[in-house]
Amino acid sequence: MTVAAYNASTGAGYPARTDIAGPAASTRDTKAAAREFAGLFYSMVFKQMQKTVPEGRFSGGRGEDMFRGMWVNEMGRSLAWRRDDALVKSIMDAMNQKRSGRSAREQGGL
Repeated sequence: MTVAAYNASTGAGYPARTDIAGPAASTRDTKAAAREFAGLFYSMVFKQMQKTVPEGRFSGGRGEDMFRGMWVNEMGRSLAWRRDDALVKSIMDAMNQKRSGRSAREQGGL
């Protein structure tokens, strides 16, 4: 059983090793990690934005805090899984440069 198959069957979040699963799995794992990181970032931004919204007449209640937290996390995740998200692309580029051992300056990016 490959690492990728084990992760899929158990739900573990460990990236597959490239020497076992091949370069295609490595690219998928990089993209998934970039999307997860971007989703976390977007969620944090939304949480900060929610703090600036004044409470209205229909705000409050026991479940609102939990519901808002779940809503913010889902919004962050859905933004990260958009087709051509610029943040995900930037994170993937940085991860690939780090993996190849070259800096952005050496690549001509900075």
